[in-house]
Amino acid sequence: MLIASVSGCISCPFTNTVTYPTPTPTATATATPPPPPPPSQATVTATATATPTPTPTPTPTPMPTLTPTPTATPTPTPTRTPTAKPIQLSTPGLVSPANNQTFENPPNTVAFNWRPVSNAASYKLEVEVQNASVWVNKINAQVKGTNYNTTIGYAPSQWRWRVTALGTGAYTNSAPSQWRYFSFRYAILR
Repeated sequence: MLIASVSGCISCPFTNTVTYPTPTPTATATATPPPPPPPSQATVTATATATPTPTPTPTPTPMPTLTPTPTATPTPTPTRTPTAKPIQLSTPGLVSPANNQTFENPPNTVAFNWRPVSNAASYKLEVEVQNASVWVNKINAQVKGTNYNTTIGYAPSQWRWRVTALGTGAYTNSAPSQWRYFSFRYAILR
């Protein structure tokens, strides 16, 4: 028996051991010649020849097909684009009229003044008068500067006012200021 082995060959398609059978010697038969025939007959001589045993052809063992292992591709996590958070403006500080200020002998010109607020585009002035127990809006003005003058010609009465800074773009409106109160009365002449 003949054993052949192929190993250590990276590019060889064979990886298994192949076994070949050992050829068995075949005997050659020789015939003993028969006695010579009479001259009238022909002579036949038979000689046996060995028939070779077929040699098996090695069948290569196929290499297993390598299937690549899929690698998980991470799904990108969307990143939020930072958005500018709006900035609320500061509340304006009120200057005049002072809280609970009294004006005598209407009609009077009243000057409303407040402190400027950085980045304010304009201001909203609200002025209300009290009518019995209800406040009635008399002035609702958008003002570019920090003052507003008006003449109020009403009989004795209670008033209030406040201001809101108005923003634009990245700036939002301020909270309204606290209400300030003022009133009108007739002066007593002596």
